[in-house]
Amino acid sequence: MARSLTIFGVVLSTLLASAVNASGAAQCSKVSYKAGRAQLSQYLSGQGYSSGQVRFLLRNADQQTGRLRVADLNAGSKACGIDSARAHVLGCTRSMMPGLLRDSKDLDAKKSYRHWGRSHHTVRELMFIGGFYACLGSAKDAMFR
Repeated sequence: MARSLTIFGVVLSTLLASAVNASGAAQCSKVSYKAGRAQLSQYLSGQGYSSGQVRFLLRNADQQTGRLRVADLNAGSKACGIDSARAHVLGCTRSMMPGLLRDSKDLDAKKSYRHWGRSHHTVRELMFIGGFYACLGSAKDAMFR
């Protein structure tokens, strides 16, 4: 799992960095954070995540993206605003999920891993968390100081 996330992280860093073109201007997200969140929620529900898992994961994603501050946006991303930067994180996470879920065997197996206030997670939850953090890190590299 760690190797897959490292590879995805490198790919995502490249993709998100390309969201800032040569002149330094960011490509604004085509959807708002709210719309991106709704799309991600719908996708997760369609992939076997329970409603409780979706609420848990998106609540924690909201907390993490809520820590991104407009004052920290780089010059190329300021024009798009913080909502756009936050929406990029969710869009990136959504785009990663098919590959992460496809390569996982038993998505409902429980693993002992303390994160986001819980000490046990299913593999499918861990796939989301890993993908989310890869996207969050890539967004920070590409859009923030």
